[in-house]
Amino acid sequence: MENLYKTFLMTGLIWAAMSCSEKKSSELLIIPVDTSQDVVLSLSEIANEIEAIPLEMTDESLISKVLKTVICDDYIFVLSRSGVGDNILAFDRHGKFIRSIGALGQGPGEYTFLGDITADRMNKRLYTVSSNHKLICFGFDGQLIKENSAYDFPLVHSLSYANNELLLIVEYPHEQDEIGKNNRAALYRLNDNLQITGTMDIRKIYVERGVIISYPLNDYITSNKSDTYFYFPELTFTHFLSKPETSLRDTLYRFENNQLIPHLKLSFKNPVIADGARTIQLLDIYRSSRFVFSAYKQNITDEDDYFLCYDIRTGKGYNMKTGYNDDINHIGKAAIRPLDSNTEQFYYLHTPIEEDDVEEPNPTLYIGTLKPL
Repeated sequence: MENLYKTFLMTGLIWAAMSCSEKKSSELLIIPVDTSQDVVLSLSEIANEIEAIPLEMTDESLISKVLKTVICDDYIFVLSRSGVGDNILAFDRHGKFIRSIGALGQGPGEYTFLGDITADRMNKRLYTVSSNHKLICFGFDGQLIKENSAYDFPLVHSLSYANNELLLIVEYPHEQDEIGKNNRAALYRLNDNLQITGTMDIRKIYVERGVIISYPLNDYITSNKSDTYFYFPELTFTHFLSKPETSLRDTLYRFENNQLIPHLKLSFKNPVIADGARTIQLLDIYRSSRFVFSAYKQNITDEDDYFLCYDIRTGKGYNMKTGYNDDINHIGKAAIRPLDSNTEQFYYLHTPIEEDDVEEPNPTLYIGTLKPL
């Protein structure tokens, strides 16, 4: 029975990799987190500048819910979700609507619900994956370049383009082996022809029954100026597990030479395991050259998110509820995210609503640049 529940990364992946030093320190960074703290951290303390870009609203560019924002050259690409499906909207750098990318449907270059978007800036290509397992590549001009529907990916959580490769995190929620039912996640590497060049398992959890998990954030593969990092969270709904999780996925990994190398670990001051089960739900971990960021729930059933910002240069941590104080644009609290995996920049959205507005306008996009190390 003890083997009915397992959580693992690839066998030998971590311990062998931890012994690698090369030109980088193999020492694991320990980031303290005090969950009892609730401070106010203003964006002016961590950001050099913040640019505000109102996104134009037309009959063709109505934004319901923003899933992802990508900035490339003279373009802003927004992955938006509505009740009937998803769409990719292209704006210029001033927020003026240019065109939709692809369309709803089942034909070439068409899709319904999309998992994520990412960009190859050098070759001016935009990648996305649809709910019918189709990988699609568009040019920045909206033209279809290629697509591949040969893969049976049940659910793609994240896309990222790094080191001239397309990286996918895929979840397999209904697998069965000699032990029992399990939920497995894997990391795939693909080339520009959308062909798989490598794969590794990153999680396997035994569950009572197969379930697809929806995560509120998907910034799992991120990059700063010199490194690519990886984090993938726990299952959200613990009542599906064969037995409660007794550990917390609290480590950010560096992706190097096709290996995941432990890079930093969150050390919570308060207990995270109670009565044999974890109490905290970690949503993400990522870092810039200077700051470490995380979002989490103090209790798995809580609606409110907490945010951590740790300044590596000063060794000071900030733990705050509901977000950062926008003291630059004065719009209240802001929940920031890395800008298309680039952790040296961040973005957040705010919808300005006036009393005489007949309908809710499109949101304003705020793009910030973090202070350097």
